[in-house]
Amino acid sequence: EVSKLLVSGIEPVKEIDPCFAEFTYTPRSLPDDTTPMFCLMVKKGYRDPPYHNWMHAFSVSHFCYLLYKNLGLSNYLE
Repeated sequence: EVSKLLVSGIEPVKEIDPCFAEFTYTPRSLPDDTTPMFCLMVKKGYRDPPYHNWMHAFSVSHFCYLLYKNLGLSNYLE
């Protein structure tokens, strides 16, 4: 999965998830491919212990995304 993406390239964020593309990263102004590339590099570096593995990292990240999106945290975070 990771090697396939590294060879074929990463789709634009707007094609992967239109809702994710709504988030802004000012004042950092990250390029569109920075976040997906970061996730791929983190996944590549993960080992496979029973608990703190890639699935756990993804689950925690997804939960944070859901909190941010559903609780309107963008009103409180700058």
